[in-house]
Amino acid sequence: MVLMSTSLTLPPFGAIVRRVNELTDIGQSRYGNVEFAVPPLIADIASVPLSAEIKEAALSAREKLEQHRRGTGGFMEGLLLRTEAINSSRIEGNRTKFQNLCRAAAGVDAKPGALETAKNLECLLRVMEHPSQPLTRQTILADHEIIMRDEDYAGRFRSKSDDRVWIGSRGGIFDAHYVAPLPEAVSGLINDWVEFSSRSDIGIVERLALSHAQFESIHPFLDGNGRVGRVAIQRMLLLSGAKPLPVSSALLALKSQYFASFDSYRAGDINPAVQIQAVAVEAALAGMAEFYAERDALMSEWFGRLGASHGKRRNLYEAVVHLSEFPVFTRYEMQNRLDVSEITARRIIDRLEADDIVQIGRKRWNPSKKRSEQTWEPPDIYRLAEKLERNIEDYAKTMFGSAVQPEQTGGSAFYIDSSGDITEVRPGANHSSRIPQQADTS
Repeated sequence: MVLMSTSLTLPPFGAIVRRVNELTDIGQSRYGNVEFAVPPLIADIASVPLSAEIKEAALSAREKLEQHRRGTGGFMEGLLLRTEAINSSRIEGNRTKFQNLCRAAAGVDAKPGALETAKNLECLLRVMEHPSQPLTRQTILADHEIIMRDEDYAGRFRSKSDDRVWIGSRGGIFDAHYVAPLPEAVSGLINDWVEFSSRSDIGIVERLALSHAQFESIHPFLDGNGRVGRVAIQRMLLLSGAKPLPVSSALLALKSQYFASFDSYRAGDINPAVQIQAVAVEAALAGMAEFYAERDALMSEWFGRLGASHGKRRNLYEAVVHLSEFPVFTRYEMQNRLDVSEITARRIIDRLEADDIVQIGRKRWNPSKKRSEQTWEPPDIYRLAEKLERNIEDYAKTMFGSAVQPEQTGGSAFYIDSSGDITEVRPGANHSSRIPQQADTS
């Protein structure tokens, strides 16, 4: 059953009007008023107003998260981060497959979508290396620097007068579904957002929902807001004592409801956003429970084939452990990670290949040695990861309680760059739609 919202609300968004002179793509000038959103400050709110049903859903997700916190992870937790990186990128329209991300992270696949997703993974891995690092302006900027590397706006908030961003229209700012706050408001809003997101007196699910909806409404960057915002979810989970969760698989399955929850939040109703986050947490946990069981069965089967254990054939045992975290590898990488000789590394790979644990992959160019190197990869791990994604998506749809609507084609975001051009940020597209744009005349 779909949980219904009540009239309990937060303060709705306001708007500030500015006169904008826009030069269209056919050279016609459009001049008129634009309403830029003014989000309410949330750092000092006393509580998150929720209906009884949504409050119960948040409590259920929080209790299950607490049970998971006390459990153990072990092998293949890196696969969960890869799953999160992939599906966070897929929400933006990227269609990279799991094996292509693994190859790109290992320097094998040079497809633009895979390389983009690899930067998302790099950011998540860095977050995992410093799980107690506080959520600050600096950490968010550092995350954006990695995810949007090679863009001239990487690692900076919108602050220039022409750093305007809008969502949901290819016809220009006047036809936008939502126009983000003016650039001069971003810094103060981010300070307020950091303060709220760092509170510990509000339940983690409610805090995730309100923090995420506020961040996406601030839209502090020219591009990359969704991916950075979902990295912030992982940061908040870690700081709460939980483990990272591949919640983006659930958010992708409920993409239209996920986006609609932002509209509800901007109208003053946080209930849909909390419902989405509660479902995402529970679906991810349910999918992970199956994943751990299937992972253990696969590991048992692999170790059985190899006759490996902590004490017996230890090199083979450690090779499998490393394989679960670095699926695509070369002989030199296996040699270095296990600290063994070249001959031993060859024998280990031969054995893994003979027992159908790995198969020959693509060759990778090594510029320092000026030669190609053979890679190997494990098809069983790819199948396990793909099943994890499907399971979480199925759980999310079932838990939400209604059929998911067909994927919408909207959701494009737009910004005005330093040269005065309009740039459309379509999901999965390079920033290529440019329209001459005159400066804001306010």
